[in-house]
Amino acid sequence: GFRERERKHFPLTDISSVIELFRDQMEGPDEPNLALLSIALGCVENALTMNRIVPTNDDSPLLQPIFPAIDLGTVEALYTKLE
Repeated sequence: GFRERERKHFPLTDISSVIELFRDQMEGPDEPNLALLSIALGCVENALTMNRIVPTNDDSPLLQPIFPAIDLGTVEALYTKLE
């Protein structure tokens, strides 16, 4: 499982929270958990590539990416598969 130091960063709700997770892992006292970072970034990438259509007044759809909230449960489930 994850340590409290890693858990406190979730849910990831914006770019700043992702940066803080990476900063904590890279500058912390322990070796960075590269599997955690890879999974978290993969979740963000996957969610951002699934654009949502926002209707406009001229009836032409506009694709607008919305930053996803990445919760700890999703990351832990994927992490468990790697162990």
